[in-house]
Amino acid sequence: MSYDLATKFASIISQMSFKIAILDEVHYLKSRHSERSMKLVPVILWCERVILLTGTPLLSWPNECFNVLKMLWPDIFSSFTAFANRYCNPKKSVHGVDFNGHSNLRELHMILAARIMIRRMKIDVLKELPSKRR
Repeated sequence: MSYDLATKFASIISQMSFKIAILDEVHYLKSRHSERSMKLVPVILWCERVILLTGTPLLSWPNECFNVLKMLWPDIFSSFTAFANRYCNPKKSVHGVDFNGHSNLRELHMILAARIMIRRMKIDVLKELPSKRR
């Protein structure tokens, strides 16, 4: 099911009490303020098991990782404020608080690499891929 369709029917999906959710292209849920995320993340949190996939690295800023981490490990990453204070180096500005910074990146990377992320580089899997056909 597409994310647009799932967003449209989020209330119906939430009543179905799914035990597992498998989401591809999960980077579409990186924004905490998008309608898609606000409707689908709570539905996903009700599942007992969650598998999140993406071929697009979430490498820009730690604040973009929060929603994905919350879905995978909600007991640890439940509060954006706590996460942001630890990993986003928040700065006060005239427009409020800016969470587009970063801090404790080594620690965050260690958590991701040890517990959450499986990342395979193209150079490592190139020999396993079939030859291109033109």
